[in-house]
Amino acid sequence: MTKTVAFSLIASTILLTSGCEAKVEKKVENTTQQEVKQQIAKTETNTTKVEVSQDIVNKNLPQVTIEKEVVIPETPIAMIEKPSPLKVAKTDAAVKIIDSVEKVEEARADTLARMKEAVTTVESAREKSPKLNTHDDPAVQIVETKAISDIAKSVAHVEITKAVSAGEIAHSVAAVEKAKRATSIESELPDIRVDMAKAKASGEIAESVAAVEVAKAKAVAKIAETVETVEIAKAIPTKEIAHPVEATQVAKAVSAAEIAKAVSAVEVARAISATEIAKAVASVEVPTAIAPAEVEKVTQAAKADSAQRIIEAVKSAELAKADAAAQIVESVEAVEATKPVKLKIVEVNDVKAKASAQIAQSVAKVEVTKANEAAKMAKSVATVEIAKLDGTSAAAQAVAVGDIAESTAKVEKAKALSIKEIAKSVESVEIAKKTVEKGDASKGQKLYLKKLKKACGMNGAKFAAQHTQDEWEEIRENGQFGQEVQNLCPNVKSFNQRWEKDIYEFCYEYANDSGNVPSC
Repeated sequence: MTKTVAFSLIASTILLTSGCEAKVEKKVENTTQQEVKQQIAKTETNTTKVEVSQDIVNKNLPQVTIEKEVVIPETPIAMIEKPSPLKVAKTDAAVKIIDSVEKVEEARADTLARMKEAVTTVESAREKSPKLNTHDDPAVQIVETKAISDIAKSVAHVEITKAVSAGEIAHSVAAVEKAKRATSIESELPDIRVDMAKAKASGEIAESVAAVEVAKAKAVAKIAETVETVEIAKAIPTKEIAHPVEATQVAKAVSAAEIAKAVSAVEVARAISATEIAKAVASVEVPTAIAPAEVEKVTQAAKADSAQRIIEAVKSAELAKADAAAQIVESVEAVEATKPVKLKIVEVNDVKAKASAQIAQSVAKVEVTKANEAAKMAKSVATVEIAKLDGTSAAAQAVAVGDIAESTAKVEKAKALSIKEIAKSVESVEIAKKTVEKGDASKGQKLYLKKLKKACGMNGAKFAAQHTQDEWEEIRENGQFGQEVQNLCPNVKSFNQRWEKDIYEFCYEYANDSGNVPSC
């Protein structure tokens, strides 16, 4: 059996630089033809083709190919030398470092490709656009607002990754310090455990740093995408937005809530990271115990303060809820007491648009409050966890209970205020609906016969039966009644808004679920 054996003596040196990036340097040791022949002379029988690798050629040594009958003896498994634990640890670390570098380079390459793609797409869109929209354009503002929240999320992801990595690195460094201290206590001689801990730590640190660099690369790619979206929005012809101001307010409210959540997530991650770092430090440094009497004194004071804050927080939340409930009752009464007055349907749509914007802002305020208080709660919990390390957890826990109670109360107050504001918004819409000028169904029937029947090609009964009463109502409330008439009757060249209230009443009266049948 012919086997090909390539002798390539290569040593890999893995260096972890100060910037925590891995570099691999390859060195080729001196190899002569005589050494190659000596390797062959050790065995007999079997035809083996021995080739000196390209590394030797690069060292300006002549290439040798030697055909010789050699025997490759079978070595008992028991006699195979097992690698030392330190060698295994260093190998694992080297693999982690190389993988980390590859992941970072791959992420950066992907990001660069995505950025180039974004630039090409934007340039193409600009070339096709006769005129670019300005920043003041509502459609552009809405896209820009969403882009801001997307960028905030991307940046937050990087910060979260940093926080997590900081905790992991702290544990890795602590492991090395513990190994050093254990060695110094037991013996003054060098200990393999320190070198193994260093090797393991170097791999773990490389992975942590790589995670941050990958997150940065992905964030840059995401930012490139958002910028691309905004620039394309500027290049695309503007679409008419019915209520641009209100639509922009809704977009800003949603964006504010998303940004608050992203910031909160970062603060939570940092609180957790602070706890992990404290644990790592404590595992090396034994904290000095505080006198029990002093701990008890601080704990009792903290509990008293916490109890008072809880009482105040509960009262504040309950008052806010009661106020919101009273506002709801007032809103219902206001709607019931509404007297019909003349009001155009378009004004109802304006009221609805403003109400939608107000509701979105109210909901956003709740989400922002929830996010902020969640971050505060996380910090309080982290404080307790850190305090456990030095024996003052009872006092810290008492303070944290008060903090959490206050945060919970703030969220409840925000919810109550939101309910109150939403009730007002709904009230305004309901009042607007009730005050719309009523039409006359019989007058609408006559208008249909005179103005629309011929162009529509159907009688009034069939036309009114195109929708249910709820559908006709929704169409009119959305300000689309005239458009729907033209959709059903393509031959109708124009629809006079003065006909709407009467023809609408006719359609509503004889809708397909009304049970009524007109005479036309």
